[in-house]
Amino acid sequence: MNVRKIQELRELSKEKRPFYGKNVLLAEDHRMNREIFSELLGWYGFSVEQAENGKVAVEKVEKVPEGTYDIILMDLGMPVLDGYRAAVQIRNIEKNRSKKLPIVGISGYVMEEEIQKAMNCGMNAYLFKPFEEDEMLQVFQMVLGMEKSRC
Repeated sequence: MNVRKIQELRELSKEKRPFYGKNVLLAEDHRMNREIFSELLGWYGFSVEQAENGKVAVEKVEKVPEGTYDIILMDLGMPVLDGYRAAVQIRNIEKNRSKKLPIVGISGYVMEEEIQKAMNCGMNAYLFKPFEEDEMLQVFQMVLGMEKSRC
């Protein structure tokens, strides 16, 4: 995150941040990555709930009322239950719900077949780690159906 953006976001009240009021479920197995992503997402107004693997993410989606989360940020290479299988299970849970949650896969894999596999498992978008902040914002705006943010 660049220093100028941090300053701009600090000057905005929470209510004026681009994703204020949006809830994200962050599924990432590396604790440090979860903390970094949570901090970054918080600067943009997201409320973040964390899951340390895909199994925990699926359990969280299953237990909460529909509409609790606005988006899922899902690491693909997690132990216990990877992001691919977690996405499939979440899509199965949603068969009895009125709308599907946007799922954004995140991974260091840059091969076309990995992207296609993620899309085939029900993901809406894919970000390569490490990704640029602007790229992340564009993807979130796209899957959430929002206009371009102010940041």
